[in-house]
Amino acid sequence: MARNRKRPRRSESRPALQPGDSWLRIKNPYPPIAQFSEDEIEAIHLASLNLLRDKGIKVLSEEARGHYRDA
Repeated sequence: MARNRKRPRRSESRPALQPGDSWLRIKNPYPPIAQFSEDEIEAIHLASLNLLRDKGIKVLSEEARGHYRDA
């Protein structure tokens, strides 16, 4: 025979986390890792501009096409 027990509500089973809880404030002591050099970022940017110039983009939304026309 199965037992019919109610689960306690979340508020009854454990207290809610508070924004001031010290263990929630995690700070990374290390500087961000540079994934790409400045030259590589510039090359990616220029390649994307060339791609847009040569191939263009297809805009399906009539409203968005209007924004491009007005720009």
